[in-house]
Amino acid sequence: MAKSSTKRRPVRRNATRTRATTAPPNLGASTARGADLAALLGEHPDLLSVATASLATTLMADLAKARTPLAAEQIVSSAFGAMELDLPEDIGEAEAHETHAALMRMVIDWAISLASSEALALLRVASVIGPADSQAHATEAATSLARDGVADRPWAGVVGHPVLLQAWQYGDDFGSQASIGAQFDYRGREHVLMVLVDHDLGGGVKDAWVAEGRRAKGLREMIRGQMESDPFTFFEDIDAATLADLLGDALARPTCPMWPDQVEDVARHIHLVRSRAELVARLVEATALDGAGAELAGAEAGVEDVLQIKVALRHTKPPIWRRLEVPSGITLADLHAVLQVAFDWSGDHLHDFETVTKGRRHGETFEGPALSRIRLDSLAGGVGDRLIYRYDFGDDWVHDITVEARRPAEDGAARPVVCTAGRRAAPFEDTGGPYGHAMLLEALTGRDDPSREDLSDWIPDWVDPSACDPARFDRSCLNQALAKLA
Repeated sequence: MAKSSTKRRPVRRNATRTRATTAPPNLGASTARGADLAALLGEHPDLLSVATASLATTLMADLAKARTPLAAEQIVSSAFGAMELDLPEDIGEAEAHETHAALMRMVIDWAISLASSEALALLRVASVIGPADSQAHATEAATSLARDGVADRPWAGVVGHPVLLQAWQYGDDFGSQASIGAQFDYRGREHVLMVLVDHDLGGGVKDAWVAEGRRAKGLREMIRGQMESDPFTFFEDIDAATLADLLGDALARPTCPMWPDQVEDVARHIHLVRSRAELVARLVEATALDGAGAELAGAEAGVEDVLQIKVALRHTKPPIWRRLEVPSGITLADLHAVLQVAFDWSGDHLHDFETVTKGRRHGETFEGPALSRIRLDSLAGGVGDRLIYRYDFGDDWVHDITVEARRPAEDGAARPVVCTAGRRAAPFEDTGGPYGHAMLLEALTGRDDPSREDLSDWIPDWVDPSACDPARFDRSCLNQALAKLA
C-alpha cells in the first residue's frame, strides 16, 4: 500500500475520533520504531522471533477480552496499522508489503504452534483481516485447529461476515470530497463504517472510522438532514454494486490522510475497510451469478462449515424438537424450507426470523425477500447462539433455534442437510397453535374423553385419527424428504 508524503507526521495517539477497543500491540522494546524494526527484520532473525511471539501474545490477550466480532476485527486491524506505521519512512511499497506479510506468516505459525483457543481466535480474525496471502494461511490453520477439537470463541462463526443493511454516499457538489457510509449488522448489533475520499488528493482514503450501536442506527438520517440543509451538497442511497465500486476505486489509490488523527484513523481502520470491500465485492459477484441482481446482503461464497442446530417448538409438552446439520452459509430462505420439511408444515402461512439479543426484549426481525440474502451464520454462527423462527402468525408456532456445535465440513466438501435426532410427530396446522394442539392430542388419545366429539372438527380432513401417533418420529423418512430439497 503506497504512502503519501504527509503520512509520516508524528502521530498523537490520543487524537483519534473513535478509540479502538484496545491499544495497538507493542512489538517489543527491541522493535520500537523505524530503523530498529528495519534492522530487526533484515539482520536479526532471532530478535524477529521474539517480536513475533510478543505480537502474537499481545493480540491473543486482547482478543480474549473481545466480546463481539467487530471488536475482534478492530483489534487485529489496529495491530496491522500499527505495524505499518512502525516501518521506516524510506521503505518501498513492495518491500513494506513483503515485510508485513513475512511478519504475519510468522505470527500465524506461532499461533499454530500454541494450538490454544486464544490462538484459534487470532487465526479466525486473521483469516478475514490482512493481506490476502496471510488470510489464506490463517484460514487453513484455523480449519486444522478446529478439526483437532480446539474450542472457538462465541463470535468466531460470524467474524468477517456481517449483514449489509444499507449504504449511501454524500459530499460537495464541486467533487472535492465524498464520504461513503455502509451500515452492517452483527447478530442484532449494528455498526456503520465511514470512509472519506479526497479527490483533490488523488482519490484515495483520507479518513475512516466506525460508529456502533445507537450512533450507527441514526447516523444515516442525521447526515441526510445535514446535507439537505446545504444547497451545495448531495446525498444519495447506493446499492451493493455501487458500494463495491466506490470502495474498490478508493482502495486502489494511495491513502491521503492530512492530519495526525486522520493518519491514525486510516492506519487503524484501513484493513477493516479492505475486508468489508472484499466482502461486498464477493456478494455482488455471487448475486450476479445467481441472476438475482446486485442487492444489499451479507453473504460470502466458498467452503462452509457445518452447524449443528437444535430446533424446538415452544409450549409443547412433551417437547417437539429436531436436531439438524446445515451448512453455515445457508440462507434464511433456505432454512425456512428446511424447517417446513422438518416439522411437516405446508408453507401456506407467513413466517419470519428474529435475533435473540441479551438485555433486549425483542431482537431484530427479518422477513420477505431479505431472507434470501442473509446467511444463518451472520446471525447465529457460534456455539450457543440462538435465533427464533416464527410460522403462522395466527397460530403462532414459535421455534427456538440453538447452535449446538460448529465444525469444518469433511474434506471441505458441501454436505446436504440431515436430521440426526428428534422427538415426537409434528403438530397439525390450523389447529390453534400449541394450546389447540394440546387439546387436539387430548381428544385424539383420550378414549373416554367427552370433549373428543367436540374437537373432532379440528382434525384436518387428510388425517386419520385411528392412525395418528403423536409420539412417533421417523428420522429416516424425514431425511428422505430433506434430500429432495437439494
